[in-house]
Amino acid sequence: MKIYIMRHGNATWPDDAYMANDGERPLSDLGRQEVALMARVLEKLGANPDLILSSPLVRARQTAEIVSEHFDARVAVTNAADLSPGSSLAGVLAQILRTGRPNETLITGHMPDVGMLAGFLAWNQREAAINFRTAGICRIDLADDNPAPGYGDLRWLIPPRIGERLLESGA
Repeated sequence: MKIYIMRHGNATWPDDAYMANDGERPLSDLGRQEVALMARVLEKLGANPDLILSSPLVRARQTAEIVSEHFDARVAVTNAADLSPGSSLAGVLAQILRTGRPNETLITGHMPDVGMLAGFLAWNQREAAINFRTAGICRIDLADDNPAPGYGDLRWLIPPRIGERLLESGA
């Protein structure tokens, strides 16, 4: 089981004004560009998500939708309350398993939660959090017969700057 964990793209306050609800912050133009670039990277690396889970916050949802559209929107984006900032890491894995153990899952969320989720899946330690740049993605493989925290294999972590080089290299 392949798990792609992605931090939302760069977000901004509309018109540089403060919003009372942080959950309403949208992606900036730069954020949309970062996410579109990383969707192309996912495709180049052979990703084929059959489940997309997103934090319900606007910027993460927009991130998931841009990636979904890149893959011809054949997979609908599902809101996952457990991907809201500060929520349950175990709840995210439980939601994936409840869907029938998809082959490939894309998760979009927020720092520090996506970093802690990666550490939780790979080493069963939230404290071993991975630092994600905006729109950065990692892939963690979990054994189909034992998709448990601490048994994940961190395959790669790619920030947009490296993703851009990967696309340019033709590799």
